[in-house]
Amino acid sequence: MPTELLIDHYFHYQQGSKDPKKRVADMPPSGIKPRYKRAKFDINTSDEEGNYNDEEPDALDLFKECHYSKKKKGFTPAVQLAITEMESKIYTPTEGEESISATQAVADVLAQKTKKNQFLLNVRLRNLCSRNTVENTEAQLEADTMAKNELLKQVEVLSKQVEETKHARIRDQEEMRKKQTDLEAKLQLVLSQIQPTLVAAV
Repeated sequence: MPTELLIDHYFHYQQGSKDPKKRVADMPPSGIKPRYKRAKFDINTSDEEGNYNDEEPDALDLFKECHYSKKKKGFTPAVQLAITEMESKIYTPTEGEESISATQAVADVLAQKTKKNQFLLNVRLRNLCSRNTVENTEAQLEADTMAKNELLKQVEVLSKQVEETKHARIRDQEEMRKKQTDLEAKLQLVLSQIQPTLVAAV
């Protein structure tokens, strides 16, 4: 059954030249804003017809299908550029970064190229994108919580070590005072024994 989509025609205004300086000729006349147009596409959102090798199409598959030009038998330069960027985000992420889902890649590229894009919403993938974002946020929160708990454990261990060191120092001080007291008592005893002897000798 055909699905009615609100297609962003930003790409189709840039189909004339790859040179950014010459794309002005492909833009709408001055004062006329680009308009969204409704169009119906036969999008296979299940694997009933086998168009996607028994797999459900992802956001990139749907983007390609919706923007494929039968007249040109291919994609406009702007659409092809967007597809290349999406595929790059999915399959060849920047060093140090993890690959992202097709839905997130499409959302990121369209967010850069359009002010208000409705593509994911119209193909019913916006909720999926939001759910992935929520899952990523929850995973990050869980990781932060684990890191915090680990830090608290380390602080607890250090606190115990400091407390044990403090108690050990107090015990050492008490033992030293006791030894000093015993030494003074012995010295006093010796002196008390010496004094009578000295008096008798005199």
